[in-house]
Amino acid sequence: MRPYITTKVEVREENLGDIAGHVERGLDESLKRLGVDYVDFVQIHNGPVMHTPKLEGRSYTHLSIEDYLRPGGALEGLQRVQAAGKARFIGFITRGNDADAARQLIDTGMFNLINVSVNLINPSAAGLPNGMRVNQDWGGILGYANAHGVGAAVYSPLASWYLSDDGASGGDPHPMGYGVRTPESGALGRHQARQFAFLSKNLHPDTQEDDHDLAQAALRYVLSLEGVSSVLGGFSDALQVVENSAASGRGPLSEANMARIEMVWRGNFGLEA
Repeated sequence: MRPYITTKVEVREENLGDIAGHVERGLDESLKRLGVDYVDFVQIHNGPVMHTPKLEGRSYTHLSIEDYLRPGGALEGLQRVQAAGKARFIGFITRGNDADAARQLIDTGMFNLINVSVNLINPSAAGLPNGMRVNQDWGGILGYANAHGVGAAVYSPLASWYLSDDGASGGDPHPMGYGVRTPESGALGRHQARQFAFLSKNLHPDTQEDDHDLAQAALRYVLSLEGVSSVLGGFSDALQVVENSAASGRGPLSEANMARIEMVWRGNFGLEA
């Protein structure tokens, strides 16, 4: 069975003069490296924004709506590779605080998929509970995409490893784990994750409502959200693949656990350690 294959194209300062051509060339290079004739999904790795961001050097974090939609822009490049049969579906990434721009792209009716981050520490893509504040707000984009027939592939479901038994208990990430963590961000991430330690059978065996560790609980929460098509978990070894894959198909978290999660959210734990 052929797996679903996805790839991304990043637009940098040097590509702004011919974004559409860069998308075509970038995908051709990916196809060659992958040894396939087409991919199922190709996405722009720059999050859309209403203003014109300053791209310098290797920076690709954002791209203006104008550069997405203008003649010769990112959307035209995606449509070219789709028309050529090199990609079945097209999409883009969202990075938070960009819901207006993301909705504008969805409104074109041309996109099939978005990448979006949603997790127990930041549920804003699914909607924020009353009283909760976050630094990066995805503005309920999951529901908007779903209502417009656009799928969502969720990245960072474990909040960059912190939503794991090791993260919640003050441990260290796997040596293969990726992520830039300053002492300040590390302390905050561990503090936030500890608020959900009750979800782990290993950390709180006497109060556990269900048979899962924290990572599995975090994945089950994301998988239960309406509009989620796929969850992109990061794996550092084979054991993590086995353990985290076990969350698939197990259904949502218990009502009791969801009630406790709501209490954590309403306590607005998110911005200060």
